[in-house]
Amino acid sequence: MIMTTVEELKNEIIHLRLEANINRICVSKAIEELKQYCLENQENDFLVSGTIYDDNPFRESKTCGIF
Repeated sequence: MIMTTVEELKNEIIHLRLEANINRICVSKAIEELKQYCLENQENDFLVSGTIYDDNPFRESKTCGIF
C-alpha cells in the first residue's frame, strides 16, 4: 500500500513538472488572437455565413412520401 502511495506521488510530481514547463500567455493576448482568427476565418464558418441551400447535405428532401 505504501508503494502505491509513493508511485502516485511520483506520478503527481512528474505531472506538476510538465505543467510548470508549459508556456503560458496572458488572457488579453489570447482573446486578441482568438478575435483576429475569428475575423480572418468568418467567411469559411458555416455557423456565421450559412450554407448555400443546394450544397446542404442535411436539408430535408422535398419529395412526397405518399407515392
